[in-house]
Amino acid sequence: MTAILIVLTVVAYLALLVDWKDLIGVLGQGGWVSIVLYVVLTAFIVVILTNPDIPHIVPH
Repeated sequence: MTAILIVLTVVAYLALLVDWKDLIGVLGQGGWVSIVLYVVLTAFIVVILTNPDIPHIVPH
């Protein structure tokens, strides 16, 4: 359910708020690397926040 909500939020953001001409121009100049980096960082953050073992790993 959470994944569906996240996907719908991203799709709504892209559909409503992004200027597609500028986005295509930026992606053509190598901006896709930034997008990949943000996706990877987001995935790491989600894994860390949803992993139940993290509180046991982090020192107090």
